Amino acid sequence: MANNFVAQMVFGITAKHNPSLEGHVFPNPVDASGYMVMLWYKNGSLTREDIRNRCAEKSWKVFNKLLQQTPPKK
Repeated sequence: MANNFVAQMVFGITAKHNPSLEGHVFPNPVDASGYMVMLWYKNGSLTREDIRNRCAEKSWKVFNKLLQQTPPKK
């Protein structure tokens, strides 16, 4: 996730191409059979705080620890 002061963006990878008005889909530069998706969230900090509150005991320390323990998706 990247922070642009006003908006946050999330990148993801997928094997299926399913374009929509809510985001962008690009060819995956590393895997020619896959795609890269990009979503921008205006004021995404509210979404991130909600996930933290529901999943990480309302603690950024716990949230960051959970992220660090999550293995990359293969």
